Amino acid sequence: MTSDNEEITDREVYLAKFRSDPAIPIPAKQAEALKYAHEIRKLEIDLYWRRAAYFWTFIAAAFGAYFLLEKTGNSPTASQFLVACVGLVFSVAWSLANRGSKYWQDNWEQHVDLLENEITGPLYKMNAEKPDGVSRWSLIEAYPFSVSRINQVLSLFVVAIWGILVLVAASAALNMGSLLIVTATVAGLWALMYKTETRRTGEGREFPIKMRLRKRGE
Repeated sequence: MTSDNEEITDREVYLAKFRSDPAIPIPAKQAEALKYAHEIRKLEIDLYWRRAAYFWTFIAAAFGAYFLLEKTGNSPTASQFLVACVGLVFSVAWSLANRGSKYWQDNWEQHVDLLENEITGPLYKMNAEKPDGVSRWSLIEAYPFSVSRINQVLSLFVVAIWGILVLVAASAALNMGSLLIVTATVAGLWALMYKTETRRTGEGREFPIKMRLRKRGE
């Protein structure tokens, strides 16, 4: 049998998936779902930083190798070009991993938003506003910067640095071997961009609600 996707665009339709009896206003299943949504969201955040540490280990090693090779010669070498390509691929992978992690974090945050009203009230989605007069340029005042977005911008900056290093190394070390490395690098970047999307459950993350309930054939 073929699988089917059920689109959910209404909160009541969403909540009905957790109610065996629609007459019960706050079913235990909804409370349990809220608990799991919080737990999985925390897990996604933990995995987010573990993945960041994983990629930073390889990227830092690549930076070290590149500049170590810089000391051994007067101009970029084929070895430096290879290291720069590896650094670029890992940096792009890190940037995409950040985006994927943020997607799943947002997914579970939306579940919490939809589930919490009858159980805890709008606790999670009620945010304190920053005090009037507080500027993003203040060095000591709290400001609602997004830590995950900062990490995404940082990863794009690292991608740009590696892109520059690849061009610098290529300009001095371009030969047949380098062309093969370029081909492998482009293929790797293409695969990262177009072959790593998670399974789709609907487009859009903003309200109004737009989700899809996966169904598997038996």
